[in-house]
Amino acid sequence: MFLFKFIVFINNFIISKFKKNLNPDNIIFLGSRCLQFNECRELVVKDINNCKLCGRCPVKDLLELKKEYGIKDVLLVTGGGAARKFVKKTKIKLVIAVACERELALGILGVLPNPSYGVYLRKDNGPCTNTSVSKEELRNVLKHFL
Repeated sequence: MFLFKFIVFINNFIISKFKKNLNPDNIIFLGSRCLQFNECRELVVKDINNCKLCGRCPVKDLLELKKEYGIKDVLLVTGGGAARKFVKKTKIKLVIAVACERELALGILGVLPNPSYGVYLRKDNGPCTNTSVSKEELRNVLKHFL
Protein backbone atom coordinates (compact mmCIF):
# COMPACT_ATOMS: atom_id res chain seq x y z
CA MET A 1 0.00 0.00 0.00
CA PHE A 2 2.83 2.40 0.85
CA LEU A 3 4.43 1.87 -2.55
CA PHE A 4 1.18 2.74 -4.36
CA LYS A 5 0.75 5.93 -2.32
CA PHE A 6 4.39 6.86 -2.94
CA ILE A 7 3.98 6.45 -6.71
CA VAL A 8 0.88 8.64 -6.73
CA PHE A 9 2.53 11.25 -4.48
CA ILE A 10 5.63 11.57 -6.68
CA ASN A 11 3.54 11.64 -9.85
CA ASN A 12 1.20 14.32 -8.50
CA PHE A 13 4.14 16.41 -7.33
CA ILE A 14 5.76 16.33 -10.78
CA ILE A 15 2.52 16.94 -12.69
CA SER A 16 1.65 19.86 -10.37
CA LYS A 17 4.93 21.59 -11.19
CA PHE A 18 4.75 21.28 -14.97
CA LYS A 19 1.09 21.46 -15.93
CA LYS A 20 -0.43 24.88 -15.34
CA ASN A 21 -2.79 27.25 -17.11
CA LEU A 22 -4.38 24.46 -19.11
CA ASN A 23 -7.42 25.04 -21.26
CA PRO A 24 -10.39 23.32 -19.53
CA ASP A 25 -11.15 21.64 -22.85
CA ASN A 26 -7.96 19.63 -22.36
CA ILE A 27 -8.92 18.14 -18.98
CA ILE A 28 -11.15 15.19 -18.14
CA PHE A 29 -12.26 13.47 -14.95
CA LEU A 30 -11.81 9.71 -15.12
CA GLY A 31 -13.34 7.84 -12.21
CA SER A 32 -13.94 4.36 -10.99
CA ARG A 33 -17.42 2.90 -11.49
CA CYS A 34 -17.64 2.35 -7.73
CA LEU A 35 -18.33 6.09 -7.35
CA GLN A 36 -21.85 5.41 -8.63
CA PHE A 37 -24.47 4.52 -6.02
CA ASN A 38 -24.74 0.73 -6.14
CA GLU A 39 -28.56 0.70 -6.31
CA CYS A 40 -28.75 3.20 -9.15
CA ARG A 41 -30.47 1.87 -12.25
CA GLU A 42 -28.85 4.31 -14.66
CA LEU A 43 -25.95 3.05 -16.79
CA VAL A 44 -23.55 5.95 -16.31
CA VAL A 45 -20.51 3.84 -17.20
CA LYS A 46 -21.83 3.60 -20.75
CA ASP A 47 -22.91 7.26 -20.87
CA ILE A 48 -22.35 9.71 -18.02
CA ASN A 49 -25.27 11.77 -19.33
CA ASN A 50 -27.61 9.02 -18.12
CA CYS A 51 -27.09 10.38 -14.59
CA LYS A 52 -30.33 11.81 -13.16
CA LEU A 53 -28.39 14.11 -10.76
CA CYS A 54 -30.20 12.73 -7.71
CA GLY A 55 -27.23 13.43 -5.43
CA ARG A 56 -26.97 9.96 -3.90
CA CYS A 57 -23.43 9.62 -5.22
CA PRO A 58 -20.56 11.90 -6.29
CA VAL A 59 -21.34 11.52 -9.99
CA LYS A 60 -23.55 14.60 -9.64
CA ASP A 61 -20.60 16.53 -8.17
CA LEU A 62 -18.33 15.50 -11.03
CA LEU A 63 -20.89 16.66 -13.59
CA GLU A 64 -21.43 19.95 -11.75
CA LEU A 65 -17.67 20.61 -11.75
CA LYS A 66 -17.54 19.76 -15.45
CA LYS A 67 -20.19 22.36 -16.16
CA GLU A 68 -18.78 24.96 -13.75
CA TYR A 69 -15.24 24.81 -15.14
CA GLY A 70 -15.96 23.76 -18.71
CA ILE A 71 -13.78 20.67 -18.64
CA LYS A 72 -14.05 18.33 -21.58
CA ASP A 73 -15.66 15.26 -20.05
CA VAL A 74 -16.40 12.99 -17.12
CA LEU A 75 -16.03 9.26 -17.59
CA LEU A 76 -16.55 6.33 -15.26
CA VAL A 77 -14.81 3.10 -16.16
CA THR A 78 -15.14 -0.46 -15.00
CA GLY A 79 -11.49 -0.96 -14.11
CA GLY A 80 -7.86 -0.06 -14.57
CA GLY A 81 -7.54 -1.78 -17.94
CA ALA A 82 -10.41 0.23 -19.42
CA ALA A 83 -8.99 3.44 -17.94
CA ARG A 84 -5.51 2.83 -19.36
CA LYS A 85 -6.93 1.97 -22.78
CA PHE A 86 -8.94 5.20 -22.86
CA VAL A 87 -6.07 7.44 -21.72
CA LYS A 88 -3.61 5.96 -24.22
CA LYS A 89 -5.89 6.74 -27.17
CA THR A 90 -6.91 10.26 -26.11
CA LYS A 91 -5.14 13.53 -26.86
CA ILE A 92 -6.08 15.12 -23.53
CA LYS A 93 -3.42 17.21 -21.77
CA LEU A 94 -4.48 16.12 -18.26
CA VAL A 95 -6.54 13.32 -16.76
CA ILE A 96 -7.71 13.83 -13.20
CA ALA A 97 -8.20 10.24 -12.10
CA VAL A 98 -10.29 9.23 -9.09
CA ALA A 99 -9.71 5.71 -7.79
CA CYS A 100 -8.24 3.65 -4.96
CA GLU A 101 -4.50 3.68 -4.24
CA ARG A 102 -3.67 0.56 -6.20
CA GLU A 103 -5.67 1.47 -9.31
CA LEU A 104 -4.28 5.02 -9.35
CA ALA A 105 -0.67 3.88 -9.08
CA LEU A 106 -0.99 1.15 -11.69
CA GLY A 107 -2.99 3.44 -13.96
CA ILE A 108 -0.46 6.26 -13.75
CA LEU A 109 2.40 3.90 -14.52
CA GLY A 110 0.40 2.24 -17.28
CA VAL A 111 -0.28 5.42 -19.25
CA LEU A 112 3.10 7.14 -19.03
CA PRO A 113 4.00 9.57 -20.55
CA ASN A 114 0.35 10.76 -20.64
CA PRO A 115 -0.12 13.11 -17.68
CA SER A 116 -2.54 11.96 -15.01
CA TYR A 117 -3.16 13.45 -11.58
CA GLY A 118 -4.48 11.03 -8.96
CA VAL A 119 -7.17 11.76 -6.37
CA TYR A 120 -8.02 9.06 -3.84
CA LEU A 121 -11.59 7.99 -3.44
CA ARG A 122 -12.93 7.41 0.05
CA LYS A 123 -14.09 3.93 0.97
CA ASP A 124 -16.63 4.86 3.65
CA ASN A 125 -18.72 1.78 2.81
CA GLY A 126 -15.84 -0.59 2.18
CA PRO A 127 -13.89 -1.19 -1.02
CA CYS A 128 -15.52 -1.05 -4.45
CA THR A 129 -19.01 0.01 -3.38
CA ASN A 130 -20.58 3.41 -2.83
CA THR A 131 -17.23 5.17 -2.63
CA SER A 132 -16.96 8.95 -2.57
CA VAL A 133 -14.62 11.81 -3.34
CA SER A 134 -14.43 15.34 -2.01
CA LYS A 135 -15.94 17.87 -4.39
CA GLU A 136 -13.82 20.58 -2.78
CA GLU A 137 -10.63 18.59 -3.29
CA LEU A 138 -11.48 18.14 -6.97
CA ARG A 139 -12.31 21.84 -7.26
CA ASN A 140 -8.93 22.74 -5.76
CA VAL A 141 -7.14 20.41 -8.17
CA LEU A 142 -8.96 22.00 -11.11
CA LYS A 143 -8.15 25.53 -9.93
CA HIS A 144 -4.48 24.59 -9.67
CA PHE A 145 -4.28 23.43 -13.27
CA LEU A 146 -6.49 26.10 -14.88
